[in-house]
Amino acid sequence: MPSPRPAALLIHGLGGTVYDLGSLGRTLEEAGIDTHAPLLPGHGTVPDDLLATGWQDWIDSMRAQYRTLKQRHGVVHLAGVCLGALVALEVARLENHQDKLALYAPPLFLDGWSLPRLTWLRKLGYILPGMAKRMRVPEAEPFGIKNARIRKLIQQRFERGERFHYPYVPLACIREVDKLRKQLMPRLQEITCPTLIVHADEDDITSPRSAHHLQKHLGGPVDFMPLSDSYHMILVDNERMAVLARSVDFSGPVRPASRVRPARHSRCGRVRPSPPELPLLLANTGPTLPAVPAGVIADGQSSPASSTATKSGALSCTVIKPAQRRHIAQTLAAQSGQPALAHCFPCKQAMPRIPPSLRQGACSVSV
Repeated sequence: MPSPRPAALLIHGLGGTVYDLGSLGRTLEEAGIDTHAPLLPGHGTVPDDLLATGWQDWIDSMRAQYRTLKQRHGVVHLAGVCLGALVALEVARLENHQDKLALYAPPLFLDGWSLPRLTWLRKLGYILPGMAKRMRVPEAEPFGIKNARIRKLIQQRFERGERFHYPYVPLACIREVDKLRKQLMPRLQEITCPTLIVHADEDDITSPRSAHHLQKHLGGPVDFMPLSDSYHMILVDNERMAVLARSVDFSGPVRPASRVRPARHSRCGRVRPSPPELPLLLANTGPTLPAVPAGVIADGQSSPASSTATKSGALSCTVIKPAQRRHIAQTLAAQSGQPALAHCFPCKQAMPRIPPSLRQGACSVSV
């Protein structure tokens, strides 16, 4: 019997990994959707492995994943970013997909402002013997990121050799993406499912022309979300939280709240008040500044959240799980250059502290 919980198949971008998806998987999980984000063939190892894969391999792999999820769940949504959006479109077409389809920065056209004007000449490299396999297309600034701090973090990760994204892809791989575009263009009308398209006005890889073309030619209802403060990697850039919120809203109703017993603090035994809903404190992009949740001290201001604040200026133990504390504390300390540990009142348990320079208005308790 299929699971009553819906599922979502999330597809990353060219040369990337699940990092491309930011916190999309975690956000949908918290909304009651089982998420699956497999690697595309040729990804997650070394760039030259892409030489042995073609666009049909990407499609066949994701179709197999889709069918497996369909057997386990009554509802399966599709979502993809960059190349993943093109793959999701073709899977939706071939599988007659009728659940939700979310496309993040779909690159139907390579016409972004950061690309060389002679990008179209790449097709000459396709026909010259051996050129497509030997020529490398490197990842370069701005890496699809408008946020300067996140962009710097990505640069540092490349310099450390972390395998979150390939530093280059062979030109032959770009040729496969072009073949997939050619496959899709005359067949968009066959895709009739409800579709969300999210695209940045300043996308450095593919202009909003791609989104407008899809709006005009897809066969089903289209919901379009334009962005004004992001580049190509919209799930990890400035407007990621708005994109995540819209994605949850588009995917359907969230999981209903369950009734639970009042929680007691593990040390002092006092009943904890129900914690407020927290934003995603740390996206997968690294030490992103969190929006300060209710219960964080700020100087000289008042808030209805003051009941969960602590006398030390810490995040209250009612809102932060123990497993999150060290990571948040280290992140804040590294970013601000200040000690990031305080104690939970009344039990004095160590908690991550928001330094004064990073606080936003919350409550009137002094630090």
